[in-house]
Amino acid sequence: MDEFMNSLEQLRLEVEQNKESNVKARRVLLDGDPSTNVNDYIQKLSYVSNVDETLIYALKGIVENIELPSDTRISALEKLIDCIAENEDLLNWLFSIISATQETDELREFGLELLQRISFGSSALQSQRPAYTAVLKQLVTDKNLSLAGSALTTLATNKDPEAQSILIDGIRNPGRSLVPVSRAIQLLGTDVKGGHKAVIEEALQSALGTTEPVNSDFRFNLKNAMPPKENNKVIIEALYALAADNDHSGLIAGIAADKALTRDVRTNAINLIKAPAELAGLAKQIIDDPEEDTQIQLSCMNALLHNSDAPFLYEDVDLNRTVQRIAAKSVLFRNASEKYFQQQNLSLDSDMEMGV
Repeated sequence: MDEFMNSLEQLRLEVEQNKESNVKARRVLLDGDPSTNVNDYIQKLSYVSNVDETLIYALKGIVENIELPSDTRISALEKLIDCIAENEDLLNWLFSIISATQETDELREFGLELLQRISFGSSALQSQRPAYTAVLKQLVTDKNLSLAGSALTTLATNKDPEAQSILIDGIRNPGRSLVPVSRAIQLLGTDVKGGHKAVIEEALQSALGTTEPVNSDFRFNLKNAMPPKENNKVIIEALYALAADNDHSGLIAGIAADKALTRDVRTNAINLIKAPAELAGLAKQIIDDPEEDTQIQLSCMNALLHNSDAPFLYEDVDLNRTVQRIAAKSVLFRNASEKYFQQQNLSLDSDMEMGV
């Protein structure tokens, strides 16, 4: 009981200290004493209420003061976040700061970040959604490429058709892309059935360095034509985007099996194979290959353990025998094999004359 009372007293003291610190910070900021370190007192403000119009006015003045350091102006702006989320006048004021090309890049970029932070819970932003969209579309052509890329990403996340067209152009012409090609594919991949499959296939084809169309019939072995490492992210994002389309299951399995590709690319491809027949065929090929990468073999075992159509896999006698044989390779494989058979209520040493 004494310990509880001591904790309660400690909490009360902390609240009082915070309240005192907040009052002192507010007084200093409102006095506008140029001899004080303004940023220190901004940091001590624990909250700013929408009803505290005098303090809001003082913080706005700090944000607008171009003679102050950027970090001080940003600190003042951050303290207004709750007020901006609920006040349309303050929100429009922030729109004007972000849109002002004569402002510092740091302040504008932080302003946009702040808008993104409040985008889901702000009543003011919901009512000003058209104005917000207009600001974002203006920023897409801004000379600050970081700002332009962030604005484009936000628009594309909301499936804005103009933003999606810009992303497609960037994939086909990487030299003028506002975001990395892998990120553009990721953004378009959320709407792959909206007509973006063809451009993602083009990006994958280019990243793999092949002239063959990467469709459902695509099979290849790169052998000596390994794509550059920097293409890996593009390949992986394209695979994730296309995985939603069952027509590409053969393509993904072919990439998973290709030893010329990196471990990262192949592991991601293995994780995307959901069809049990395709996974079983791939697993038998990879697990039984003595020259195969151990990590790739373990990735196959992991995929078998977590496939939602496990009963289909269990009926494959050849697969069961393959999993049984690989157990002798190491402790890791033995553990994985034992788990696989435990899921079938069998032991690793069971007779494999099972299935259909």
